[in-house]
Amino acid sequence: MAPWWIIDALCVVVVVLHTLAALALTGHALAWVHLLWLRRRPRRARAAPPASTRTPRLLLQLPLFNEEAVVDGLLDAVAALDWPRDRFAVQVLDDSTDRTPARVAARLPGLRAEGLCIDHLRRADRTGFKAGALAAGLLHSDAELVAILDADFRPRPDWLRVAVARLSPDVGLVQCRWSFTNAGSSVLTRAQALHLDAHFAVEQAGRSAGGLMLGFNGTAGVWRRAAIDAAGGWEGDTLTEDLDLAYRAQLAGQRLVYADDLDVPCELPERLDAVRAQQHRWIRGGAQVAAKLLRRLWRDEPALRRRVQGTLHLLASSLFIPVLALCVITPLTALLRAVGPAWIDLALAPAGLMLRAVPVVLVVGYFVACRARAPGAAAAVGRVARDLLPFLVLVTALCAHNARAALLGWRGPTGTFVRTPKGATPLARRPLPETFAAEVGLAALSLGGASVGVVTGQGGLAAFGALQAIGFTTLAAWTVVERRSLRAAPLPAVPR
Repeated sequence: MAPWWIIDALCVVVVVLHTLAALALTGHALAWVHLLWLRRRPRRARAAPPASTRTPRLLLQLPLFNEEAVVDGLLDAVAALDWPRDRFAVQVLDDSTDRTPARVAARLPGLRAEGLCIDHLRRADRTGFKAGALAAGLLHSDAELVAILDADFRPRPDWLRVAVARLSPDVGLVQCRWSFTNAGSSVLTRAQALHLDAHFAVEQAGRSAGGLMLGFNGTAGVWRRAAIDAAGGWEGDTLTEDLDLAYRAQLAGQRLVYADDLDVPCELPERLDAVRAQQHRWIRGGAQVAAKLLRRLWRDEPALRRRVQGTLHLLASSLFIPVLALCVITPLTALLRAVGPAWIDLALAPAGLMLRAVPVVLVVGYFVACRARAPGAAAAVGRVARDLLPFLVLVTALCAHNARAALLGWRGPTGTFVRTPKGATPLARRPLPETFAAEVGLAALSLGGASVGVVTGQGGLAAFGALQAIGFTTLAAWTVVERRSLRAAPLPAVPR
C-alpha cells in the first residue's frame, strides 16, 4: 500500500487537472450556447444579382497541389460559371509534382476557345505553400474581387453572382457554406459532415449574425482585393493562412460575413489517413494563428465581446489538450475514488457537474445543426442518434494526435502544408503516425479504467472509459489495416 501522502498528492494532481480540463470544455460549451442564441437573429434576404453595367472585374484563383484525380471536375465547374467573360479571369496556381500540370495544360486550349481567360501559373518551389501561391497570383492581377476554390469544390453556375451580391461596400469577404457530395459514404464521412455542418450552422452563422470575429474557411469565398491588401496580404507563416488573413483583415477594420443559404458542394476525405492529415493541419495552424495574433487581438480590437469571443475561437484548436488530459486522468480518477481519501469525491464534484453539462450542450447544438439541414425534426433526431456518438468517439480517439498538433503549433510557425487526399486518390506510403504508440497505450489505460469502474460500482466512469477504449482500439486497428492496404497497392507513377 502506497504511503498516504503519495495518494493524497495524486488526488491533488488529479483534482487540479480534472478541474482545469472541465473549465476548458465548459468554456467551449458556453461559447456554443452564445452562438446558438446569436444565430437565431433574422438573416438578410437573398439579394438580386448586380446589374451588368456595374459588374466588377473578378479573379478566380484555383490553388492546386497534386490534384490529378479532381482537377478536371473543377475546371468543368469553373467553365460553367456565368460571370461575364469580359470581367472574369481564372488563375490555376499549380504547385503540383504529379501529372496535374499535364492535365491542366491539356484542358487550356479548349477552355480558352470557349472564351475563358485562364492562366496556368507554376512556381519553382512551394515557398509559403498555399498562401505563397495565392500571393504570387495576385501579383499578376489588379481585379477588384478575388474568389478562391479548392480543387474538390463544384460551385453552381450562379455562385459568383449570388455571392458578389452580398458584397456591400462595407463587406470585405463573403464566406459560403460547404455542402458535401459524399456525406453518406461511410461512418467516417458522416461524422465529418456532422461536425462541419455544426461548424457552419452554429459557429459561422452565430459569429456572422452577432457581428463577432469570423474565420475564412480557405475556399468557397469571395474577397474584396482591398480587404486582402488592408490586412497586409497573404502570409505563409502558419498552416491555416485563411484564418490568419481573416483575423488580420478584421483587425484592420474589414467586415466579413457568412452566407448560410449559399452552399458550394465539395468532397469529404474518405480515408482515416486523410482525416489525420487534415486535422493536423487545421489544429496546428489554428494554434499557430493563436500564438501569432492573440496579443494583437487584445491590443487592436476595441470591443470587449469580440476580444473574448475571438480568444475562445482561436483557442478552440487547443481544446484537445484538456481532452487528452481527461482521457489520461479518468482511469486514475476511478482508482483514486476507490482507494483514496473521502475528500476527493467532494473536490471532484464541481468539475463533474460541469462535464455533465457539456454533452447536453453538444446534443442541443448538433440537433440545431441537423435541423438546419434536414427536411424535418424527425430526420434531425434520427441523424443525431445515428452520427453523434460515432463522431464523439472519433474525436476522442484522435485527441492524442490533435493535442500533439496543437502543441507543435504553439511551438512556432513551422511545418509542411500537407494536402488532404481526395476520393480514391492513392495515399503516400508513410510510417505509422507519431502518436500511434500513445493511442495503443491509451486504449489499454482506458480499458483498465473501465474495469476499475465496473468493479468499484462507478458506472459513469466505467461507461466513459469503455467509450474511450472502443475509440482508441478502433483507431489503432483502422490505422494498421489502412497501412497494410496501402502497402499492397502500387504507388502512383510520378512523371520524371
